[in-house]
Amino acid sequence: MTIETLNGGFLGGARQKALKALVAKASKKPGHEVTASGLAGSAVSMMLSGIGRQADAPLVVVGESLDDAGYIYQDLCRLLGDGAVMFFPSGYKRDIRYGQVDP
Repeated sequence: MTIETLNGGFLGGARQKALKALVAKASKKPGHEVTASGLAGSAVSMMLSGIGRQADAPLVVVGESLDDAGYIYQDLCRLLGDGAVMFFPSGYKRDIRYGQVDP
C-alpha cells in the first residue's frame, strides 16, 4: 500500500466535503485562523495536503517543535511533491551538527 492510497482513503467522502467547506469559509475572511484537533501522526499531514490542494493562497503551518515541523514537512513532501512545500528555517538540524542556529 502506498501513501497516496492511504491519503485517498483518508480524504474520501465526507472529509473531502468538509475540507472544501472549510477552505471556502476561510477564504472569505482574510486572516481567518483554522484549528484542527484530535489528529495523530501523519493524519495532520494528510489533512493539510487536502487543504493545500484546494487553497488559492499559500498555507502556513506552524509545528509545535522543530522535530514536529520536520515530520510534517517530510510527510507533505511525500504527499504533494518537493516543489510544493517550503520549510523555514531551512537548516534547522544545522544547530545540532555544528552548534549554530540558522538565522
